[in-house]
Amino acid sequence: GATYSEEYVPPGWIPSPGVVPGGADTLFKKVIGPNCFVCHGKRGNNLGSETNAGGDGKDLDFSSWAKFISYAEEIEELVFDEGRMPLGLLNYNNFWDDPEKAELLASFLALEVDNFEEKHVGEDGKIIGPGRVVARAGPDRVTQPNESITLNAQASLFSDSVSWSLVSSPSGSSSSFSSSQSVKTGFSADTDGVYVVNLRASSSETGSSGNDSLTIVVDSGLGYTPKNVSFYNDVTSIMSANCIACHDNDGTGAGIIDGIPMWWVADASQPFTIPATTADSPALGFYEQARMRINFEYIEDSLILKKPSGKHHYGGETAINSGFDTSQAVGNIARVNYDILVNWIAEGAVCGGTETECPLK
Repeated sequence: GATYSEEYVPPGWIPSPGVVPGGADTLFKKVIGPNCFVCHGKRGNNLGSETNAGGDGKDLDFSSWAKFISYAEEIEELVFDEGRMPLGLLNYNNFWDDPEKAELLASFLALEVDNFEEKHVGEDGKIIGPGRVVARAGPDRVTQPNESITLNAQASLFSDSVSWSLVSSPSGSSSSFSSSQSVKTGFSADTDGVYVVNLRASSSETGSSGNDSLTIVVDSGLGYTPKNVSFYNDVTSIMSANCIACHDNDGTGAGIIDGIPMWWVADASQPFTIPATTADSPALGFYEQARMRINFEYIEDSLILKKPSGKHHYGGETAINSGFDTSQAVGNIARVNYDILVNWIAEGAVCGGTETECPLK
């Protein structure tokens, strides 16, 4: 409006039964407005995804409660685990120097994130700020018997040592770690079944530690070997079957959505090689664009995994996204493509194409 008002709350934050919970307006005025909206509002609300067949879009611009709470897990990680948000020292201190702000935000996240209070509320009932040890064992995996896979604890926070151990395994099976004390280690097992591995991350400075686990399914019927998965032999076929409807033209999404990232020119040389030589082609090759969307330390946080999994990806159910249903257990046929991409990233994201297709070595 023409006159600034400290009491202003965007319409999408006004409490409404079954839509916006009570107290959301208070959360906006106390926390979101002063500590989040100041930056995220500058990002705009039409970053290539505001208008689409799926509904409201993926961008976090804080214009509504719905967009805000859809990022509950990321907010937990960025604010309470990693301390990377609120961004900027003054803003960060403004948030954490006022205990009421953290408590208010936590009260809403606790309704959306599993075990939130167990992780972030101390014995004294106060919110635990960033700095506690966070163990991250990596995503669940699937492999073949006697085929070593790489486990990676690099995404763990505020720790300086790790220890891997086997929690449970099929009766009569044999398994091993290449090094149980290394951040990255190899794991192999000889018998089909489900193996549960625990990671303990510790800090010598604080004497504290944290635990995380992952499930490994060993399946002799698996149609591929994890270490042999490559971009051009395996990943591109998944992408062309599930992603090309939107990511297929010259950055316009073939008229579906403007400004869509990671695209290739739909001619005889695409999508299995570098972009065609035209004025509007992207400067990077197809494989390079895919690698830009990989987080080799925190694998689950890779955009190439999160987006097709329905996490803030406006394609959602309007795109096929077959095999990216992460609500299913590891090894389930409903998430087979997700498991393939996880194995591809965890084992180094090998290119597997020609010298022209694979400029990165």
